[in-house]
Amino acid sequence: QTEYTRKVQINNEPTGAKEQYEWGDQYYQTGKYQEALKWFRKSAEQGNAHAQYRLGLMYYYGIGVTQDKAQGMNWYRKAANQGHAEAQFRLQHA
Repeated sequence: QTEYTRKVQINNEPTGAKEQYEWGDQYYQTGKYQEALKWFRKSAEQGNAHAQYRLGLMYYYGIGVTQDKAQGMNWYRKAANQGHAEAQFRLQHA
């Protein structure tokens, strides 16, 4: 069993933060924003800075959710605190 197969697969759904982020990104790229939000949130709650940043974008700009700039800033902040450069930039220029 590889590291990947150990982290993945409860009902064929990913459980690792990286894989959850990747699922979210796939849904996002195809315009399925509700599914993207679900997977980004799961990943972000496990501390994935990329997922936290993407949630920030979705909330800040209202992509697939009701626009909530405060919620967007909250997710940006979490990502920025982990050194995510794009999130740091967004915080400085919001």
